[in-house]
Amino acid sequence: MIAKLLEMEPDDAVVRERAWNLLARLYILGFRVQSPDESDWAAVATSLDSVSAEASDGLVLRDRLEVKAGDYDVLGGNVDLNLLRADTHTFLDARSTRTKQAWKILDQQRAVALRAVRDTIGAGETLLALPFAKRREDLESAICRIANDHGALVVTGSSGTGKSALTLSSITKLETVDPNGFEAVVVNFRELPSTGIELQHLIGLQLSDVMAELSAPRRVLVVDAADAAAERSAGLLLDLISAASTAGLGVVAVAADHAAGFVREQLTIARKRPAETFHVAPLDDDDLAQVAGRFPLLRGLLRNLSTNSLLRRLVVLDLLARTDTALDGPMSEWDCLQLIWSRVVRGDGRPGRGSPQAREDVLLKLAAAALVGPDDAAAAAISLDPSAVDALRTDHLLAPHNVYRPQPQFAHDEVRRYATAIRLVHTDQIVDTLRVAGVPRWALSAVALACKGHLVDPGRRPELVFKGLVSSFKDLARTHGSRWADVPIEAVLDTPSAYESLRAAIDTPPADLRLADVLRVITQRFTFNTTIDPSAGAPVVRYLIDRNEPWNVSKQAFEVLASWLQGLIVTGHPAGHPLREALRAGLLTFWARFPPTEATDDLTPTWTTRPRRQHKDLDYRVTSDEFVETLALLGPDINADVEACFWRSPKTRRRHWHRRSTRRSAHSASPATTPNCSPSWYRPTTSSRTPTIGGAITARVSAITKGAGRATDRRSPPSGSAASCSSCRPRHQPHRSERSTACSTTLRVPESKSLQDCAAVRAPVHPRRSLTPQQRPPTNSLESH
Repeated sequence: MIAKLLEMEPDDAVVRERAWNLLARLYILGFRVQSPDESDWAAVATSLDSVSAEASDGLVLRDRLEVKAGDYDVLGGNVDLNLLRADTHTFLDARSTRTKQAWKILDQQRAVALRAVRDTIGAGETLLALPFAKRREDLESAICRIANDHGALVVTGSSGTGKSALTLSSITKLETVDPNGFEAVVVNFRELPSTGIELQHLIGLQLSDVMAELSAPRRVLVVDAADAAAERSAGLLLDLISAASTAGLGVVAVAADHAAGFVREQLTIARKRPAETFHVAPLDDDDLAQVAGRFPLLRGLLRNLSTNSLLRRLVVLDLLARTDTALDGPMSEWDCLQLIWSRVVRGDGRPGRGSPQAREDVLLKLAAAALVGPDDAAAAAISLDPSAVDALRTDHLLAPHNVYRPQPQFAHDEVRRYATAIRLVHTDQIVDTLRVAGVPRWALSAVALACKGHLVDPGRRPELVFKGLVSSFKDLARTHGSRWADVPIEAVLDTPSAYESLRAAIDTPPADLRLADVLRVITQRFTFNTTIDPSAGAPVVRYLIDRNEPWNVSKQAFEVLASWLQGLIVTGHPAGHPLREALRAGLLTFWARFPPTEATDDLTPTWTTRPRRQHKDLDYRVTSDEFVETLALLGPDINADVEACFWRSPKTRRRHWHRRSTRRSAHSASPATTPNCSPSWYRPTTSSRTPTIGGAITARVSAITKGAGRATDRRSPPSGSAASCSSCRPRHQPHRSERSTACSTTLRVPESKSLQDCAAVRAPVHPRRSLTPQQRPPTNSLESH
């Protein structure tokens, strides 16, 4: 057109210039809008019907995507499929959008993990499921917090306390209550392949990509039996944690106490921040009452259990309940194992359970295979009786069938521990068997149980067996860690011959056991709630008493002695305890060797003009911290002779003894068991001129437990004698001559009460100089200066 106008062939520059001049002169006359065509939008909504939630449809999902598209355009976000899943989760059938093959495998792993856990006690018609309402509520709150913060939580506790059952049931409840807001991936670490590469090959995708397909606002990865990573390889656990962190999931790992530190360390390494801890405690007295009510045969066994008893574990009670045996009185761990092995594992005396020998052989073969490791060719080639395997699965001793495992698996770590212990007991040399198996660390508790079996074997002399165990485990500890050297000591303390075995082995070749090692082991392994278990500590204390002056053997020995005495008081052992009586006799004999010196006349020191009276003085050996605290911790076995030791001393020494004895006695003192070493400026009541045992230390306990902050105040009044409330105390420090009558209003505290019970009593302050001669009480001869 331009060439025609110019009548010549123009170049490109001229064409562009003339075209632009033409277009610049054009203007819009009006709009012509095309009629709407919604056929495409309808097709989109129809296609979205297949992935929409039941409560929604494709139309609602399409409109939601349209709204989010506007938001993405404004924000300039990087949109991918995972972001769309998360933003439309409530309108979306999330499972239909995920990789089907990968999630089929994960669903199978979840089913295996849930089947491997029992949340009931007993069998048949006597099943009992404990509610654990408060514990469950706390754990659910912790899991929700972890899911919101993308953090990590380690659920830990002793083996068999119900950690896995509590965690998995809490996860199931959270998913049921809030299906649109909470999702979880659940795996059992023992049932996973050995490495992350094998797991990735099995799933068919990267672990992080699969976990990123979760779209709920709160998402967690639950790894049950995470402590198995310490036995196998930490690499797979690290891969799982890293994938969960990359995908924005929180991590909940369930691990027993002995491996909780290892699991927590792996979480910290993979996530670069520390993990929280939730401790699952053993059964309390209320839980035991429910068990005893459902299983009457266990009532005698569950009576007056200590806080650290193995019978407070769910798995042990479950196995004992299935023995159908009436139990009365305490049982050692080895006694429990023998009963469970005979009645539950073998099925002795219980027809219809299959061949007892075949059942036992299956568990022993699996225990031998577990010792050498899952990758051992001999372990993979073992042959098992199929009927016995099926019977053991029915009795919940073996885990349900898993298509990914060539051999059956133990239903619980405690069952594996029992089977491994029996396998080791059948050998003459436990250490040699361990060396052949490569000394697996997980077997340590089973080895300790096997040592107990050797020590109580009626065909063996326990003293010789203990010496041999100490020597062999010392050699093992030189190459595999010092922890193994403590195993025989832990084992012998739970046997009837503990005292004789210790006496024969300490400082005696070839065992050459050191007393310091025994004291360290009992302090580390048998201390619960700051006190030593009285039954486990008794043989050690008896050995110390035999050495004379046990409070002076060493600082470590004294700490063990004092902690054991505290344990007796806390557990409520009555008067007449034989070891406490023997200790009391030794203390009184020692006291008699150092009588107080006689008083002298008034002397005038060279450095002052005021005469000073020299009181009777005690030897420093009977006023030492160790002697006084041991004397004060005799508890109900304090008699008149012990009281006389206090009251024969001068007043100034009683104050000194009071300060020494309250430091430890404050945790366990009672009016009937602690000496009244109260200061002399509180006069006794007219009804009781002689103060009785049980005063100042109990008042001190009251002050400490109430947080009064006056635990070292020497003016604290005694309980069971004349006392004054805090409001009666003078605001000024009275003169020495006025102290005995500084308060005219006295308060009689019954021995059954403490000073805390009189907190509401408020007596007025009456300094001596404000009293008339008629108001002043007579001076007591015992309290006069």
